[in-house]
Amino acid sequence: MADTVEDVPNCYRDAAGALSDALLRITAESPSARKASWLHPGVSQRITNMKQHTTEQHSYIENSTSTAETAPLLH
Repeated sequence: MADTVEDVPNCYRDAAGALSDALLRITAESPSARKASWLHPGVSQRITNMKQHTTEQHSYIENSTSTAETAPLLH
């Protein structure tokens, strides 16, 4: 997808960073929008989850021959 559409991240780590930045920008003027609800995690929890997933992927890659970290995102 990244090779056919402009501004699409090439990997999960880049996508997570872009989404984290967008979530913080879009909720900057509304602290209540960042809070968790019974249905959705808060913005900080979403960002933590994305970072944790990126770290887990990186750890996996260091211990294997997988190319998951640099693999393109599939839609």
